[in-house]
Order: sequence, then C-alpha cells, then structure tokens
Amino acid sequence: MGKFVYPALVKAIDDRRAAIEAGLSEAKEAQAALEQAEAKVAEMLATARTEADDILARTHQESISMIAEAETKAKARAEQIVADARTQLP
Repeated sequence: MGKFVYPALVKAIDDRRAAIEAGLSEAKEAQAALEQAEAKVAEMLATARTEADDILARTHQESISMIAEAETKAKARAEQIVADARTQLP
C-alpha cells in the first residue's frame, strides 16, 4: 500500500499546493494591478479637475471682459443717441 498509494497521494497534495500557490500569486498580481489602476484613475481625475478649474476661471474672466465691453459700447451708444437727439431739438 505504501508503495502505490502514498506516492500518488503525495503527488496529488503537491499538485494541489502548487495550484493554490499559483492562485495566490495571481491574486497578488491582480491586486497590484488594481492598485496601480486606481492610482492612475485618481491621477487622471486630479488632472481633469485642475483643467476644469482652469477652464472655469478663464471663462469667468472672459465673461467679465465681454460684459465690461458691452457696457462700454452701450454707454457710448446711449451718449451718441442723446447727442443726436440734442442736435435735432430746435
């Protein structure tokens, strides 16, 4: 019995141990890949937030500039209308 059963049993145990160790190794590699992917996503999100903040700030400045320009043009036009009205009055 020791000559036939034990070697097969030991081989089966060794094969199972190797399969478990391979599975653990793959799980560790998958965990490392997941952590790396999460870090990459966090970095990309931070970059996107920074870019969005820059775009919003630039847009805000442009809108302030456009409003100021429109107010200046409106004021000049109003003054022109008033001046034209005064010249037309007797």
